[in-house]
Amino acid sequence: MTQQEGAMQNQLKTMPDKSMKLVNIQRRQKILEDLYSFLLQKKLETSISSASTISNSKVIEPALASSRPVSPDRGKIYTLYLFTGMLIPIGIIAAKEMLRDKVSSRMDVEKRTRAPILAEIGHSDEDATLVVTRNSRRFIAEQFRILRSNLKYMTIKKDNPIILVTSSFSSEGKSFISTNVAAVLALSGKKTVLMEFDIRKPKILEGLGMKRKMGITNYIIGRAKLDDIIMQVPGFDDFYVIACGPIPPNPAELLLDNKLDELMREIRQRFEVVVMDTAPVGLVSDSISLGKYADCTLFIIRQGYTYRKILRLIDDMYIEKKLPGISLVMNDVKLEGGYYSGYYGGYGYYGGYGYGIESGYFEKPAKKKGIPIYKRVVRWWNKWFS
Repeated sequence: MTQQEGAMQNQLKTMPDKSMKLVNIQRRQKILEDLYSFLLQKKLETSISSASTISNSKVIEPALASSRPVSPDRGKIYTLYLFTGMLIPIGIIAAKEMLRDKVSSRMDVEKRTRAPILAEIGHSDEDATLVVTRNSRRFIAEQFRILRSNLKYMTIKKDNPIILVTSSFSSEGKSFISTNVAAVLALSGKKTVLMEFDIRKPKILEGLGMKRKMGITNYIIGRAKLDDIIMQVPGFDDFYVIACGPIPPNPAELLLDNKLDELMREIRQRFEVVVMDTAPVGLVSDSISLGKYADCTLFIIRQGYTYRKILRLIDDMYIEKKLPGISLVMNDVKLEGGYYSGYYGGYGYYGGYGYGIESGYFEKPAKKKGIPIYKRVVRWWNKWFS
């Protein structure tokens, strides 16, 4: 009995808590019932409202959906991007071509003049002017040997030929080409003389490291004989040079003197090959005056320096034959794509077969020491403002 009474009392004690839980459940049930009744009422009102509204439109035919989107149109967008991608580089290339006014390749020359290109000479990193020596196996020395071979076809019918070397403006490498052409001809066993006819701005003796003495102007005015003005170049058996002598106040008139005819007759009789380094034809008329003594003309063009418009002048001179047998020599040709771009690039096309410039077939030039900044500034100033 006592245990049952205890259990009943415990249950009585829990009654208030259970009663509260029941009340809460009934309250939530009431709220949900009211909410459900409200929503049913609203649904009924909405249905009545929709049924009472008469539509003023009628579906005649159901819409058909396309398999491709109307917008964006991928085909048009891709086409636009393709043309834009092509137009931008073409525009840049065209703009660069329009702004570039200097000779950059062999194609530039061939498009603007009918004068033949005899050879191309690569860039030389050395300070020395004379790069062709007896035992030289350098790449640029081989290019001068190729030029020598091509010259034979220009002077094949000439006895003791006279070769005139000129250019359009200064700093195109005219004296550099003249010196090495004369050197490579002398190495072939021909008694060769290099005449410094650029009387206004002589550079030949300076490039050869020789001291100045009496020259052409002394001979013309009767102050020297031929034997007095001929100098042998050190290290060569058949290479001689004749300096220009003192710079006169009237170079153009001096070159018209009859004494010069006598000098050229004696020179042709004494030497097998004569190379005349003359003044730029685009600046003065000296080269035109000396053209009557020459058998062929080497016109020097420097890549990246000579203006394209000058090629029209060369073409006119070639057609009108103002100078005898004009042939072009491209100087300072830069290495592009592993080979020299052009005509006689000199074995560059053998690069893939072990005969390239880095293959050991040619003698590598000595590494050039860094040029001080002040010398670079002086060279830049001389290049643009001299």
